[in-house]
Amino acid sequence: MTAYHDPFVLFSFIAGEGIGNYSSGGLSTQFNEATNFSITTACATPTPTCTGLASASNVLAQQIFGYSANGGYQHWWAPNLRSTVAAGIAAQDVPFQLIGPVEANSANKQLWNAFANIVWSPVAFITTGFEYMYGHRVTVANAKGNENVLIGKFRVAF
Repeated sequence: MTAYHDPFVLFSFIAGEGIGNYSSGGLSTQFNEATNFSITTACATPTPTCTGLASASNVLAQQIFGYSANGGYQHWWAPNLRSTVAAGIAAQDVPFQLIGPVEANSANKQLWNAFANIVWSPVAFITTGFEYMYGHRVTVANAKGNENVLIGKFRVAF
């Protein structure tokens, strides 16, 4: 079988401290740094004026180590029919003790997903297709969740 377009292969990887939204795909849920700024704290030597949120002598900040990787492959079955499979992972090492229990329930520790689709363009201005996506999430507090999604698309370009 002759390929109608060259196969398209994608791979990206990034790792480091403070990468946050520079992670692969510009994931906006990654942290650059974490702080206990919004956690109720008290000073090392308590005084009447040094308690409550963000007591200056007790505020900590730390850059967060994170990494992410994405990979995918696109195959053309015919001039107007193509499929893509792709997967990705993003992880970060956010200290539970630094951000506190409330934020730890919503902050991501690890995200990963996988996609597979088929897209057909019967004529130049119409594109239709289906995609399946699986996602998995783990929060800093180790809460876990999965998603299975079937997406349909119909586009008419003017």
